[in-house]
Amino acid sequence: MEKSTQLPRHCPNTISEIPYNEQPPFHSREKGLPIETNGRRPTEGTSDTRRDSGIDTTLTYKIIDQQPFSRSDIFGINSSTGQIVLLKPLNYERQKHFDIVVQGSVSNSSRMTSITTVRIKVLKIKDNYPKFSQALYNVSVPENLPVGSIICILNVTDMDKDGSFNGYFTINNTMFSVENNGVINLANGELDREHTPEIIMLVWAFDAESRELDSSALVTLNLLDVNDNNPEFQRQQIIFSIPEGDYTRDPPRVLGEVEVMDLDMGLNGEIMINSFSEEENFIVLQNGTVLVHGVLDRETKDKYVISLLASDLGNPPRKNFAEALILIQDVNDNKPTFTQKEYFAHIPRNMNEGDPVITISATDLDIGDNSQISYRFSQDYTGFTIDEQTGQIFISSSLSAITPESVRPLLVIASDLGTPALSSSVNVFVTVATNNTGLQFLNSHYNFSVPEDRPAGTEVGIVKTIIGNRGTSLTYFLKTYLEIFSITNKGQIITRVMLDRESQNRYNVIVEATDSQEPPSTAATMVTVIVIDVNDNRPIFSPMVHSSVTCIENENFLDIGLISATDVDVGDNSIVTYSLENDFNGIFYINSSTGDLMTKKALDREVATSYDVTVVAKDLGSPPRSSTKRIHITVEDVNDNPPIFNEKSFAVTVKENEPPQLLLNISAMDRDTGYNALILYSFTRATPLFYIGHYSGSISNLQPLDYETAMEHVLKVIAYNPTDSQLRGTATVTDGNSEGLFVISNSTGHIFLIKDLPKHRTTVPYILTVKVMDSGVPPLSAFVKVYITIVPSNISFPVFSTDIYRPDPVSDKASPSTFLVQVYALYPTFLLYNITAGNDKDYFNMEPVTGVITTKMALQKEDFPRDITIMAVDPKNVSIFSQAQVHVSVKDDNSFTPVFPNPLVELTIKEKVGTSRRSSEGLSLITNDAANGQGCLEKGQSHLKRWWYSLI
Repeated sequence: MEKSTQLPRHCPNTISEIPYNEQPPFHSREKGLPIETNGRRPTEGTSDTRRDSGIDTTLTYKIIDQQPFSRSDIFGINSSTGQIVLLKPLNYERQKHFDIVVQGSVSNSSRMTSITTVRIKVLKIKDNYPKFSQALYNVSVPENLPVGSIICILNVTDMDKDGSFNGYFTINNTMFSVENNGVINLANGELDREHTPEIIMLVWAFDAESRELDSSALVTLNLLDVNDNNPEFQRQQIIFSIPEGDYTRDPPRVLGEVEVMDLDMGLNGEIMINSFSEEENFIVLQNGTVLVHGVLDRETKDKYVISLLASDLGNPPRKNFAEALILIQDVNDNKPTFTQKEYFAHIPRNMNEGDPVITISATDLDIGDNSQISYRFSQDYTGFTIDEQTGQIFISSSLSAITPESVRPLLVIASDLGTPALSSSVNVFVTVATNNTGLQFLNSHYNFSVPEDRPAGTEVGIVKTIIGNRGTSLTYFLKTYLEIFSITNKGQIITRVMLDRESQNRYNVIVEATDSQEPPSTAATMVTVIVIDVNDNRPIFSPMVHSSVTCIENENFLDIGLISATDVDVGDNSIVTYSLENDFNGIFYINSSTGDLMTKKALDREVATSYDVTVVAKDLGSPPRSSTKRIHITVEDVNDNPPIFNEKSFAVTVKENEPPQLLLNISAMDRDTGYNALILYSFTRATPLFYIGHYSGSISNLQPLDYETAMEHVLKVIAYNPTDSQLRGTATVTDGNSEGLFVISNSTGHIFLIKDLPKHRTTVPYILTVKVMDSGVPPLSAFVKVYITIVPSNISFPVFSTDIYRPDPVSDKASPSTFLVQVYALYPTFLLYNITAGNDKDYFNMEPVTGVITTKMALQKEDFPRDITIMAVDPKNVSIFSQAQVHVSVKDDNSFTPVFPNPLVELTIKEKVGTSRRSSEGLSLITNDAANGQGCLEKGQSHLKRWWYSLI
């Protein structure tokens, strides 16, 4: 049988029948050779074994195939020795092994060949840097994230590890930390967009086995605005001034601008200004422009206080409140007003030159020169003169030589010093007593009274005369008020009209009598008619009483306001008492004598959002007359309801190895409204596997989940309001309140009077002990004594110009004796001022007479702000005093420039280092602190003061 001499090319494991001595056998039909990726070294040689002898054994080798195929040769072979060599570098990431087919042939025989397959495995070496998915990360997160929040997730690959990265990270900002899975977390500190809107930091990824292989990426963190700043009014005191007058005829006049600023941006920083005051004379536009459109009368009201509300357009909006003071400037629009409608003087005829007759007095409601008054006669009157400044009338010559008249009418003009001047006039009637004893009135002065509601024709009284001759007839004349009264020949004074006490309560009527003798004798007398009050007027509520008010819920004894009414009658007819038509089961209470309306029980907005309380004002007349006023009370929401989840538990099923995705939306609801109903979500314990939306409640996985590691994950979620407070305090009156006159509000600390006080002729002191206690565990408490003095209604007290003085902040470098503020209290007599509390470190001095407060030493900023209590006391009666607060704040004067410690700083950097690699050293700054005379070295991220570096 003839043997075949040719073998199949690619059948390393199958060989046809060939004489064993004709085949150049290989040691192995398949060989495996490892080669390092960075080597071009020869591979292991192939060899054959000849089993015959005496025959030419010269062999030749060649590569006849390579898998995978390559256009250019990667391997070569020595044809004589069979040694395989590497012709070009290998890349493990591109190809991990090669199969090459080698043929061995006997040099003198074309039929004697054999083939083998050589598998060359590429060995991996550490030649790849970790690679970030992007060189620059632009990340946007909301500000104010809590510590532990995820900022972003870095994606890093390492081709040495089949694309996976098992190294670690470092970051150049200590506020953040990077976990080995690439998650950047907020480690500490606060993200505040208003302070730092953008944070730029470098992140390095290091190979776990070789610290020499690292790469870096730049992370730019853009902070998204959160509505966390209230609008701020730019002036501590908002004061406008405008002359009084009628501003209704022209278009509204611009009074001024209210400046408000919000540090937030976008809608969170856009501000809308409104006024919730019921002042119809002023209009506040949403941009803060204040317009006047009404009649302003300084004499009626010299100042207005407008309540301002500034709110941004965030969701929910943030608000701030302020008050604008509008001062009304005086215009000379009031004439002098005499203290009486007419004046009467009764003098003897024998008065001498220079003797005083009567003093005329007038007042002017204006102020300044507009209120200064001078007096003069309308014409020259023989026998009389008037003092220009005092208004006193004198006798200038003997009356007996001047006039036989028994009544001398004088017209006096009072003019102010305004420009132009305004004037008024008044009649002065001087009755001159006659020396004729034949005719005279029985009395030189009569006093009569008549009720105001009597009809015309009512007799007021009768005047009588004494005459010497019984046969003489008399005639009576009225010299004044002829339109109001008449007199009969019998001396009866009768009303012509019904009198109104509220229009005029007193009339001085001059009555003259003339007899029938020749020449006739005359006599005069003064008749004073007093109009007696009757209860013909209802109480009228003050226009300052607001018809709509807002009260917060959950507070006992809220002071709603003073609901005052007046009655123009007098006596008991003018005394007003107050009551409520409906107190809503004891929720509301009004002081019957003062009209102070308050709550006795806490309001609950979830029970009732508003109340309409009707106040009844009734006088003590007989029969009494009354009026009513409806007060609409809106209950303002407070955060008194916790968020409640819709379900007790939530469940979701997730496939393992799924990429990060939204897993579940959870939600809670809150019965409160507005900002109090805003709900935030967070895990009770931080987890690197899951993320929850702070505002949305959406739960996502941060990385694929492994079923074998954990079949179930239980996450506890808390829903809370951003306004939740951890501790709440309570205040109670524990001593000195045996009569139950006083109560205290838990939240505000305001003390209220809840019972009518009895009448006192002297001052009555009360000493209350107030206890305040927090809700901690264990609860902590403190005590304070409050001194209250009850005084008779006829005693006045000092009144400070404001309850709280707010001077400008004082520099912490201000020298001693620096002026702080001057306080002033209104009181009819001399006052002494002193500091009673808040000056325990003896920072301040107060001048007792002037009320000027100055510093005594340099102020330490850490001790401020603080409130000091001041007192104004009557030195003649120390039980009469008033108190006010002075709010003192200190500003830090940044007057020192940062200084580098050396003018030249040398740094060393290795060559061929990437552009984003860090230098091993950092720059430092030194600042001189003048407050303590010490230098402070600032370096890296751990410094106390923040420095910004730039290359110039």
